Amino acid sequence: MNNMEASDPVDDSINKIVEIARSYDIVLFDPTSLGGVLEILGLREKRNFDYDNLRVTDVHESEAFLQSFIELVRFRGPNREKYGICTTDIILSELKGTAIEKFKNKGKAVDKCMRNKIPHEAVERLIRAENRLVSILQNEGKVLSFSAEEKATYNVCKRAYTGLQTVYRLNYPDINFLSSGLAIVLEGNKSCALLSNDIGVIEAGRYIARNEVLAPAQLGMYGSFLPKGIPMREHIPECITKDEKKRPSSIVSF
Repeated sequence: MNNMEASDPVDDSINKIVEIARSYDIVLFDPTSLGGVLEILGLREKRNFDYDNLRVTDVHESEAFLQSFIELVRFRGPNREKYGICTTDIILSELKGTAIEKFKNKGKAVDKCMRNKIPHEAVERLIRAENRLVSILQNEGKVLSFSAEEKATYNVCKRAYTGLQTVYRLNYPDINFLSSGLAIVLEGNKSCALLSNDIGVIEAGRYIARNEVLAPAQLGMYGSFLPKGIPMREHIPECITKDEKKRPSSIVSF
């Protein structure tokens, strides 16, 4: 008879991030790594979110994930460790933009949640938690700041890999995110992990690491942070094994 208790999906996701944060100097995250928060709020419906199967436990798990993640961002690990978890100014602007849109779309999001018998209060708590994260990033120095040399390297990286936008269906914030991580490694001489649940970003990041001959311990790509209860139609495997794509002609070496 198996007496083992079922693992908590939120704890599993947070523990994974803690393990990553202990292994890298800097950890950058994008909005898709926030455990389905923006999808539940109705702001990213085009990103394969299965809204019709949304459950109240999904909202509760997503809020719990976000609240725990906020504590990690604030340097409060299980043993009070200090973690270098932060984001870029462009990603912050993206999060702030969705915060504004939330108030425009809140009624729409609440209506859809109510259709699935999800309490209005649960959605409100999720909105407040996401806004709290934005505030902490702004007020507690959790936005990446480059030196002049790092900024120059970032600009070179961005120009070099702009062609990946077409290959992996990326947008400008995605390129900013990837180029920032690469600049940290190349110019800052630090290790960097990039957290994302966007399969295009993960594949592009792993392509960049191969192209620059960087080991995963130098530049690591990590996904699968969604609690298992969040109903995504596409779930990113922890290790992507697709064949390496041909290098786009628009990419230049540096």
